[in-house]
Amino acid sequence: MSQHQFSRRLIETLKMESSLRFIIPVIVLFSAKLLAGFVIYQVLGLSQNDSYWMMTSAGVEGQNSLLIQKTNQIIRWPYLFLGWDSGWYLSIAVKGYPFSSQSYAFFPGLPLFTWLLNKVINNPLVSITLISFTVGVIWLPAYQLVAENYMNRSEALKSTLLYGFFPYTFIFTTVAYPEGLFILFTLGSWYFFKKKRFLLMGACASIAAISRPPGIFLIIPLLLEVLREYRCYRRPIHYKTLISLALPLISIFSWFLYCQISINNWLASITRTSWNEMHSLLTFIFRIIPEKGVQTLFENPNTHFFSLFQTISLLFFITTPIAVYTLFKKEKSLAIYSIITSLWILVVGALQSIPRYFSALPFMWSSFMLRISRPKHSRVIILTICSLFYIISAFLWYEFLIGELVS
Repeated sequence: MSQHQFSRRLIETLKMESSLRFIIPVIVLFSAKLLAGFVIYQVLGLSQNDSYWMMTSAGVEGQNSLLIQKTNQIIRWPYLFLGWDSGWYLSIAVKGYPFSSQSYAFFPGLPLFTWLLNKVINNPLVSITLISFTVGVIWLPAYQLVAENYMNRSEALKSTLLYGFFPYTFIFTTVAYPEGLFILFTLGSWYFFKKKRFLLMGACASIAAISRPPGIFLIIPLLLEVLREYRCYRRPIHYKTLISLALPLISIFSWFLYCQISINNWLASITRTSWNEMHSLLTFIFRIIPEKGVQTLFENPNTHFFSLFQTISLLFFITTPIAVYTLFKKEKSLAIYSIITSLWILVVGALQSIPRYFSALPFMWSSFMLRISRPKHSRVIILTICSLFYIISAFLWYEFLIGELVS
C-alpha cells in the first residue's frame, strides 16, 4: 500500500470514528437543498415575479388566503417552500382548526410548532418555512444514529445519503410539510428507546403521533420490544416505561378528543378529507377499474409527468416486500410496524400520494439502502444514484411550485 493510499485510509477511518461522520450528510444535503433552491428561485424569478401560489385562488375553504395576501408577500423567499398542503398547515397555525371543516384532516404537529415559533418572530410564513427546513436537515444524523445499530458506520453514512437524496424524501423534508418533523421524532423515539431513555422516547413518540397518521402505530414496536424483554429476561416492567408508553397514547387521544369536542367526530382526521374517494387504492381497484377498465392506470388529469409517478409507485410496490423482509431479519418489531403502516397507507391513503407516504417510513428503507451500500465499488454506485435522485428532486420541487400535483 502506497503512502498516499495509507493516508487516505487513515483519514477515512478517523472520519468514521469521530462525530464528523454525522456532519457530512448534513452539510451535503443542506448545500444541495440551498443550491437547488437558489436555481429554482432564479428560474421562477421570485425576486420580482409572483409564483403560482402567490396568485392562486383562496381555495374552496380559504386555505390559501394567507399565501395570496400582499402583506405576506413582502418577504419573497418563503414562497420557495410553500404550496399545496402548506396553505392548510399555515392557516391552521394562524386561524386555528375551526376556520374549515376540512382542516381536521391535517394533524396538529406542524401547525403547533409553527404557532410557537411565530410567537417569537411574528411572521407565520417564515415560521413554518424555518421549522420545516430545519427539521428537514436535523433528521439526517438521527437516521444515521439509528442505522448504526444495524450496520457499520460507513454503511450507515451511505444509507443516510441515499435516503436523504431520494426524491420524495428530499422534497417533502424541504418544503413546508410535516414529513421532516415526523421522521425526526419517529427516529428519536426508537433511538432513545434503545438507549433506555424512556421519558425522552415517550416525548418523541408523542410528537410523532400528532405529526403524521403513521405515528399512531409507533406504539406497536415499542410495546412489542418491552414485552419481548420481559418474556426473554423476566425483567419487571418499570413504571417509567409504562408512563413513557402511555405518553403517545395520551397525545393521540387528546387530538381525537379535540376533534370530538370541536365537530363531534372522533375520527375527523380520517373522514374529513378533501380528496375524492376515487384516489383511494381500494376504490380504484374495486370500482374504478371494473367500471372504466385497466387503461385508467395510465390516465391522470392532474399531472403531465404521470409516467414518473407510475414508475416510482411501481418501484415501491416491488421493493417494499424486499425492504420489509430484510428488516424482519434484523428487527421483527419494526418490520411489523412497517407492514401495518404500509397496509394503512394502501387502504386509507390517497393513491397519488403513495410515493410520498411510503418514503416517510425510515425504518423500512434503512434496511433496503443497506443492500445498495454493501457491494464492491458502492461509492460509484451511490454517487450515481444520488446524482440521479438529485436531478429528479429538483424537477419535482419546481413542479410543486408551479402548481403541479407531485404527490
